[in-house]
Amino acid sequence: MHLKQLRVSGFKSFADDQVINFNSGLTAIVGPNGCGKTNIIDTIRWVLGEQRVRILRAEKMEDVIFSGTIRRKPLNFAEATLTIDNRDRSLQSDADTVQITRRIFRTGESEYLVNKKLCRLKDLHTLFFDTGMGLGSYSLIEQKMIDLILSDKDEERRIMFEEAAGIHKYRSQRKEALRNLLKTSDDLKRISDIVGEKDRYVKSLARHVTKAQKYREYRDELKKIEVAYTGAMFRGVCEKMKEAGRSHAELKSGKESMAAEIATIETHVEEKRLESHAREEKVMHASQETAAIAERIHTLEKEMALVSAKTEAAHRAVAELGTRHTELESKAAILAENHKGHEGRLIEQEAGLKSAEEAYAMAKQELDAVEADYQEKKQHLAGINTERLRVLEERTELLSRMEKIRSDLDNLLENKAAIERTIESEERRIEECGQRISESKAVLNRATTEYEAFAATRDRLHAKIQEEEQRYRQILEEEKNLSAHLISDRKSLTFIEEMQKNHEGYKDAVRSIVERSLDGIAGIVADVINVNPEYLAPVEAALGSRVQFILADTREIADQAIAYLQEGKMGKASFIIHNQINTGERAQHLAALESIEGVLGWMEKFVSFQEKYVALSGLLFGDVLLVKDAAAADRVRAAAGTTALYCVTPDGTIYNTSGIVRGGEFTSEELGLLSRAKVIETLKESIRKLETQIQFKEGEKAASLQTIKEAQMAMLEIDEKLSSGQRVRQEQEGSIRYLDEEIMRIQARKNESLEKIRIIDARCEETREDEQNTERSLGAIEDKKTELEGSLIICEEEAGALERRRFEVTEKAKNTEVALQSVIHQLDSTRREIGRMTGELEDTYAALADCRRQQQAYEGE
Repeated sequence: MHLKQLRVSGFKSFADDQVINFNSGLTAIVGPNGCGKTNIIDTIRWVLGEQRVRILRAEKMEDVIFSGTIRRKPLNFAEATLTIDNRDRSLQSDADTVQITRRIFRTGESEYLVNKKLCRLKDLHTLFFDTGMGLGSYSLIEQKMIDLILSDKDEERRIMFEEAAGIHKYRSQRKEALRNLLKTSDDLKRISDIVGEKDRYVKSLARHVTKAQKYREYRDELKKIEVAYTGAMFRGVCEKMKEAGRSHAELKSGKESMAAEIATIETHVEEKRLESHAREEKVMHASQETAAIAERIHTLEKEMALVSAKTEAAHRAVAELGTRHTELESKAAILAENHKGHEGRLIEQEAGLKSAEEAYAMAKQELDAVEADYQEKKQHLAGINTERLRVLEERTELLSRMEKIRSDLDNLLENKAAIERTIESEERRIEECGQRISESKAVLNRATTEYEAFAATRDRLHAKIQEEEQRYRQILEEEKNLSAHLISDRKSLTFIEEMQKNHEGYKDAVRSIVERSLDGIAGIVADVINVNPEYLAPVEAALGSRVQFILADTREIADQAIAYLQEGKMGKASFIIHNQINTGERAQHLAALESIEGVLGWMEKFVSFQEKYVALSGLLFGDVLLVKDAAAADRVRAAAGTTALYCVTPDGTIYNTSGIVRGGEFTSEELGLLSRAKVIETLKESIRKLETQIQFKEGEKAASLQTIKEAQMAMLEIDEKLSSGQRVRQEQEGSIRYLDEEIMRIQARKNESLEKIRIIDARCEETREDEQNTERSLGAIEDKKTELEGSLIICEEEAGALERRRFEVTEKAKNTEVALQSVIHQLDSTRREIGRMTGELEDTYAALADCRRQQQAYEGE
């Protein structure tokens, strides 16, 4: 993977579009201070997704946009594109070239693009995982990162090594997975809390549902009862209305039939009256005609007298005319007599007509009076009926009002009951909220106690971590010191072993013999002796130069070695012939010297030799005592007498019983041989101990790290528990606040419900007063109805009597009318007869006139 190009526009000092190409090899950016070198690094960081504004040397992310100068306006966005050669497929992309683009606008919006396609910042980070490139990677080295690399802290160095080894990717994924797991765990806890809350709510709703179902059952049953009761009342009212309708219809039909009958009778009477009037006019006309006829008859009589005179003359003239005249006169007389009789009958009939008309008029007058009384009674009855209907309507209205009042009262009582049930529910809700508050407070107290316990545990863990880190640093320091000591001891051991190998410090002759490795030569005394380090100084002092005595198995071997030294002129050496060692028995009086005060014992007791050379102990140390100090040596010298003995103190001072004292610091090389072997052994033992201690320190360090890690994990768990406990506390505090507010809201609703109940009680009282007033009005209406019904019965009885009287008078009027009609008929018949007779009489008179004319004619003749 290789950076090919950086294109930047509007970022910090790059107002114009700038392109920087990175060729193969190293690319260095040089320039004076303030020219923008660091801005290029900031641009690369910014493109790779840097979110820390401080790293980009700005206060907010929008500050990286070119802010303008005196001559140039500020830009509204910044954009940078980093082109990467991906032919080696270091990036997880199939493209040979990958372009990473980032834009930011002054509105704060930001965009990320990979190969000109929008993506998320997380996708960008994922793209650069395990590539050594990206934020915090070793591809962008800062001064502090160099300090991290050079740091003596393993944790700080490990970060860089993990990034270089590609472990950071998996650590980030693990961290993300842990964060997701923690978030999921929190979500699960929250869901569990919500589920628990919802379960309680569902249980509460279930109780409400049961109550609602019972309420619905009771309400449906009440509705059925109310419907049945209302239906029964409605059917009763309908029956009453039907009965009243039938009564009203019967009365109305009776009224209409009576009115029709009365109208028919009145019409008939009016017709009869008109006919009677017409007949009267005809009678008057007939009377006038009769009078005219009578007057004419009288005139005719006068003329007849003249005619008679002439008739006599005519009779005399013509016998036939006389006879005829006589006949005509007889006929005229008969006709006149009959006419008079009919006129008398007409007068009688006219008198009868008059009496009939008077009777009819009286009957009509009586009928009119009865009709007037009947109409008056009908009007009174109609008024009573109208008043009764008005009273019934008012009663119905009052009943409806009463029903409405009772319905309103029932509704008010039902509303009151519902509100009371609501109040009970609200009180139960308040009680539940109180219980929930108590539970939440208990949970809060437990959570607070647990939180405080966890906080104390965290403090202890933090103190433990600090203590363990201090111990870890101390272990590191001790391990460092041990390692330094180990290195030093190893160097010393190597140096001493090299000296031992090279036989440095040996006499030349001794070195020559030892280095030649002759058969039968076992080495020197220092090679076969073992000394406790505590007694190393007195042993070396006691041995002196004898420490370099060569151990030869036989005298011949020793002679050969001496010959070798002589031939080579290599110096002189002392030999101990192994098969010739003879120490002898220690004298009896010398054995008692060990009991002298200050004597630690014979020196041979404080050294050991290889099994083969045990006899050397008596040879080399048979006359040497280990004493505490010079006083003890003096006591030994006094007790030994003339026996030659050596007393050696722990610091290496030698007191000879002969009076010779040798002491001080040895500078002879021979004195260091025994110490050298012991030092080698001591160094090896020290190295083994140091290695063991270092291993132990490694174990302690691992254990300390494990303890720190466990404490950190425990602290992380405690932090999670603290966070969870804090969330629980916040949730419970929020729940308590919500429940307190809910109680306040419920109490407010309860107060509103109590106020509604007070208003309903007032309205119920008003409704009851209205009901009582309506009942009183209804009682008054009932009394008025009873009174009107009594008056109606009386009026109906009177109307019935008048109806019967009216019927009788009507029958009487009808009979009178029939009689009148009969009289009129008879009068008409008489008048017709009179007319006929008048016609015959006129014919007779005409015939008489004709006779007279003839007589006159005869007379004239």
